[in-house]
Amino acid sequence: MMRDEYTDKGTLFDLVLIESTCLDKKWKHFPDTNEKSPILLTFYTEDGSHLNEFGSKTVAEQLLIFLATL
Repeated sequence: MMRDEYTDKGTLFDLVLIESTCLDKKWKHFPDTNEKSPILLTFYTEDGSHLNEFGSKTVAEQLLIFLATL
């Protein structure tokens, strides 16, 4: 619902989208019968739920880019 409401307005920092987007810009998700559920990519985490150093730097970089465009 948040994506539907705010993406076109440019006011949504989509952390889940960043965490589930490969370096080739392709979005990864679990196949699901109802909706596509994004997955935290393994190269962004070491324990499967928290960002590692590379993931943290990637998210921080994307946040700065997002804030600069507001």
